[in-house]
Amino acid sequence: MTTLVPKSASERPHLRRRIWRVIRRRPWIVGIALVLVLILWWVTISFNLIALISPPPEATTRISAHTGSETWAQIRRTPQNSASTPDQGPQTPVELRWTYNTSGPILAGPAVVAGRIYITTGDGRALALERDTGQPVWEFSSVVPSDTSPAIAGDLLFFGLRNKRFVALDRETGELRWEKDLGNPVLASPIVADGTVYIGSTNRQLYALDAATGQERWTITLGGWIVAPVAYRDDRVAVASQDGLLHIVEGKTGRIRFVYDAGWPIMGSPTIQEDQVLVVSHRGTVWSLDWNSSTYPLERLWWAARVNLFVWGLLPSVPNQQGAIWASGIGDSVSLSPATAHDAVYVASAGGKVVSLDISTGSERWATKLDKKITAGPIVTGNTLLVGSEDGILYALDSFTGKEEWNFKTGGKISASPVVVGDMLYVASHDGNLYALSSKRRGETD
Repeated sequence: MTTLVPKSASERPHLRRRIWRVIRRRPWIVGIALVLVLILWWVTISFNLIALISPPPEATTRISAHTGSETWAQIRRTPQNSASTPDQGPQTPVELRWTYNTSGPILAGPAVVAGRIYITTGDGRALALERDTGQPVWEFSSVVPSDTSPAIAGDLLFFGLRNKRFVALDRETGELRWEKDLGNPVLASPIVADGTVYIGSTNRQLYALDAATGQERWTITLGGWIVAPVAYRDDRVAVASQDGLLHIVEGKTGRIRFVYDAGWPIMGSPTIQEDQVLVVSHRGTVWSLDWNSSTYPLERLWWAARVNLFVWGLLPSVPNQQGAIWASGIGDSVSLSPATAHDAVYVASAGGKVVSLDISTGSERWATKLDKKITAGPIVTGNTLLVGSEDGILYALDSFTGKEEWNFKTGGKISASPVVVGDMLYVASHDGNLYALSSKRRGETD
């Protein structure tokens, strides 16, 4: 009896033999195929293209950190990280209104909403204080210290801890609402916008968490630690990692839209001013980048190849990266985030140099040398620029001229940027004190 075999099946061994014959005679075809597969895999992972196929869940709420008048609800005040407020704050002469003492250094600045001020401490607590008196309202024991400023959105307070935990409390009572393990110590402060908490970790991951529940909406892995807050605008997030790269990602999906290589670690957080993203590298270069730029697949590989051609003398000049508007060096190492106000960007160097640059061109408007190691700021409050030093001095400079207006001495290093709400200024110090300052009122004497 004869068995009939389908033609397609009978031809399969011959097809396999032909394929192997081609592979043996032309192995370069296999190499090209493997390279194309690797490139496709790299592009898919690097730009999180999976999010286009399977979008992450929407946020269950639309709460954002407060940005109204007489409010400083999260680090650097606005989601764009402007570090500025129209509130003028104290004017000389300045006096101390009250202090609140803790048993450990205060490593992060406070948040101020309505009549309360919220702080995290080096002795393992989160606190709500009366804004006018400094009297405690409630206390939450976090056990371990926090390096992050709290963020207030809706009825929740958010902050991270050194033991990998990220916590949400009821801001009226201090009761725990939810917490999440982020895998590594959390050093970056949270930014809350449109129902999502954006928070980076030292495990190189950026998390987008549902603000109401703590559930993970999406996460992406970058090339270095994330130790500074992100900047947010129009459903896009700018995040800097310690590998020197700036990423702009979609807030809803985590899909990467733009990548810029600063060449050195980016210090502090990005700052968004209209259509510009401003970052500062460790070597003291201030970069202005186009917020609307996009990086296309393989574009960075092509740029890196051209850089190597320049190094080998095969190109006459260094190739430019997509998105650069201007770059300006301040001649000193920088470790702090820039601030923006009055059509200027303000930068403070570790060596004590404070600089104002024109935000459109990067040209220097003024420079002041304080001869102190600057460890906090800059913050712009009305027409005043504030910076804090390693030896505990808070300096107030005229934001248009750089001239010193007044200073105030604390008992320890100032490592957290001060906060101004109305006519009150709050500054945290390594001596364990939170200081509340205001202008001397009429009728009062020294």
